[in-house]
Amino acid sequence: YSFALERAQVALKQSENAFYDESLLAQLYFPEEHKLAVYVPFFLPLSMTLVLGCIHRLKQLKKSPKEDSVEQQQGDDQPGDGDPDAQVDEQ
Repeated sequence: YSFALERAQVALKQSENAFYDESLLAQLYFPEEHKLAVYVPFFLPLSMTLVLGCIHRLKQLKKSPKEDSVEQQQGDDQPGDGDPDAQVDEQ
């Protein structure tokens, strides 16, 4: 384990030296194309799901109350849909 500990200490010192190296400080500011290449694969599917879900929900909300009441009446008029309290006229 002593060998691994020595190597870990060396690696820590080298990584700290590399972090403050002058040649790497200029790379802290990435070009816009690089940012797009990194973030678009993550945010595009996420945003598409959200946008399509919002569009679907807005279409549901814009549906007129008249259509809602007709659908509810059609659903209520059908006996035998599993409702034990529904009365069925047998004539």
